[in-house]
Amino acid sequence: MNLYPRKEVFRMEKRLSCKDVGSDCDYVVCAKTEEEIFQKAADHARTVHNMSEIPKELYEKARSAIREVDQC
Repeated sequence: MNLYPRKEVFRMEKRLSCKDVGSDCDYVVCAKTEEEIFQKAADHARTVHNMSEIPKELYEKARSAIREVDQC
């Protein structure tokens, strides 16, 4: 018998939306890591917004707009 209850570890997710960076787009991406966020966001930017490259200013704006959420 375990006298100490097992603590559940809740891992926050990261969230970014196009609207967070000033675009009139409803796209929202959630992932466990910032790297995953940027991979998914870059794919979206390429396919939907026809962006072959992400300008450094937009990358920095997106990076500062990433929020941690309990659930996405």
